[in-house]
Amino acid sequence: MIDFKELFCALLFVAVVPQLTVAQNNTNSPYTRYGYGQLSDQNFANSKAMGGVAYGLRDGSHINPVNPASYTAIDSLTFLFDAGLTLQNTNFSEGATRVNAKNSSFDYVAMQFRVQRWMGMSLGLLPYSNVGYNMTRITEGNDDTPANRQDFYGDGGFHQLYLGMGFRVMRNLSVGVNASYFWGGIDRSMVVGYINSSNYNYTDTLHLSARDYKLDFGVQYTQPLGKKHVMTVGAVYSPKKNLNSNSYLGIATGSGTSQQVKKM
Repeated sequence: MIDFKELFCALLFVAVVPQLTVAQNNTNSPYTRYGYGQLSDQNFANSKAMGGVAYGLRDGSHINPVNPASYTAIDSLTFLFDAGLTLQNTNFSEGATRVNAKNSSFDYVAMQFRVQRWMGMSLGLLPYSNVGYNMTRITEGNDDTPANRQDFYGDGGFHQLYLGMGFRVMRNLSVGVNASYFWGGIDRSMVVGYINSSNYNYTDTLHLSARDYKLDFGVQYTQPLGKKHVMTVGAVYSPKKNLNSNSYLGIATGSGTSQQVKKM
């Protein structure tokens, strides 16, 4: 059964943790120039250590938000709190240019506890995607195009706050649902400067923001195999949904400015 201490921790988690984590960005990659950026791995440490196995993972000592049906595995004497940290070392090369990027981030934080004998609950904050890059490209001039320098900048990402509940409907069968709220923003800029001309340059700035929700449904069936072994089969269904997003495109040139606003 849930007590006041667990309720207080959940409320404190919702109020404080998002403020501490939304500014984190662990990406420095040119591949994040496109779409929503680099999508984050939603698995926690226990699942990552098993190569990403998650749908059928059921352990009362670990949180598995990928399949909310797993929340019923926790017992009444256990309160779980889990957080993850990522360290990343990446080498990029293009021709003779080589760049080394070292990044670290506070990846996720979540808690899980039992509400009733037949119901478990989990609450957590996960990154959904990350954008982070800073690149330069120099183009030699020819008869058609003057020499120019192109600088590309990108920063931001999206975050996911979820609240999930798992229900034991039969002795060996559990179902669950996660309700997730998405929010965040991405800023991208491209600056083109013509090397032999100080009077003309071009800047293209795009800001993309989104606030929306999504649902994930899970099921797990557990079948004992003898006295020491158990087989668990799981499945997850996520209804297709387009994020409610807005974008702003601004264009500026050395000889004037123009702006365009559109929704995506």
